[in-house]
Amino acid sequence: MKHNPLLTIFLLALLVRVLYGIGAPLIVYGPDSTGYYEIGRDIIVRPSTKTLLHPYRTPLYPLFLQGVFYAVGAGGAAEGTAAFDYGIQTVVIIQIILGAAAFAVFALSLKHWIGSPWYPAAAAFLLLDVFTFAWERSILTEGIGISILLLTTAVLLSIIRLSTKRKFIGLFVLFTLGFFLRPALLTIPLSSLPILAWYFRKNYVFLVACLLSLAAFIVIPALYTYANRVQYGFTGLQIVGDIDMLGRILETNIPIESGSQYSYFYNNIKDYQSKQLNPHPFRFLEYYDPGIYANMERFNELHAFNQAVMVHNIPLLGAYTIQNIPDVLLAVNEFTLVQPNLGRPLTTIVWLLQKFYGSIQFLTLLVPVLWIISVVLFVKHPTRTNTVLTLIGAIAVGQILLVAGLVYHDIGDQYGRVIAIARPHMALFLLLAAYQWYTRNRP
Repeated sequence: MKHNPLLTIFLLALLVRVLYGIGAPLIVYGPDSTGYYEIGRDIIVRPSTKTLLHPYRTPLYPLFLQGVFYAVGAGGAAEGTAAFDYGIQTVVIIQIILGAAAFAVFALSLKHWIGSPWYPAAAAFLLLDVFTFAWERSILTEGIGISILLLTTAVLLSIIRLSTKRKFIGLFVLFTLGFFLRPALLTIPLSSLPILAWYFRKNYVFLVACLLSLAAFIVIPALYTYANRVQYGFTGLQIVGDIDMLGRILETNIPIESGSQYSYFYNNIKDYQSKQLNPHPFRFLEYYDPGIYANMERFNELHAFNQAVMVHNIPLLGAYTIQNIPDVLLAVNEFTLVQPNLGRPLTTIVWLLQKFYGSIQFLTLLVPVLWIISVVLFVKHPTRTNTVLTLIGAIAVGQILLVAGLVYHDIGDQYGRVIAIARPHMALFLLLAAYQWYTRNRP
């Protein structure tokens, strides 16, 4: 029987996830999960562009969630019921299968760029990172977001190796899915396409494809914002994103005088800070108006207030972002942590893996610095290996800067969750850098 490496890696990845689920059976479900579930239910029950394109959440994960529920006969189930629990368990199973499949495609795509005997060790290192695939057991966008990004990366690597129009179409589809899953994933096309464009600068067809795709991912958010304005009267892209920015303003205590014309937020923030209350943005919003989530006019004011304050404080925000990078890179979300249990060997193994990956997490502090060096080398010598290294680093650094700059701290160390989507890329970037240094300097 012919050996099928893709199937072998898939089965290994699936086995690791199943064993992890036995050792750490927790499913992460929180307030955000409820929001996805309710928006998805509205889309299914009252299908229209107004329910599909929602100012609070983009539609992909709510649709995925409810699609699974309705497929197994649990559509519309109330939280806490047996039908609801069955639906959630089915969602997790599907996410695990998708995660194993995406990892298999991703790992196989690395074989051309990391030679033996490094490749098996690198693949195993990426496979066993429990802080990455643990999120497949969550009812959050990370549940499928990591899989989408792994597939996107595999296609990007394949394009560098052998470019075709079909691959570019597939890449565009994956980029689009990423945006409709989580707008923060716009950093992926915006960081990777300029690198591809420079690599293909002498190939007119693929250079144009890169530039047109880049233009599209500037237009698509603008169209989504336009739909928000027409259907809901909201002038921004996503309300949750504006609340994130409010959280950063509250945390950093940056000057807000440039937003003084937006008196509701200016005056209340001044009052809130004088009382030294919890800088959590949702607590702030509910402190002054528990019913604010139904008030679109207030969120328009928040959007304008954020813009005024952020634009006026760009240098200060840049400094805070750089200062915040170590917190982002060293964060471990407590919701995924387990404790050793002598009566449960698999739980103890999970704990040991968490200890191991946590102990070497400090190495990710090298990623931003080494990436700057890789960019310089890439611009001077845009070889395939330099392109791959810079591209993988750009995906990681784009997410690092976004999280460090715009996302607030939350319970359980939210940074460990939101940066999990880039963990494989941070690790791969360091592995590629080490491998390339070794191959260039070995005797």
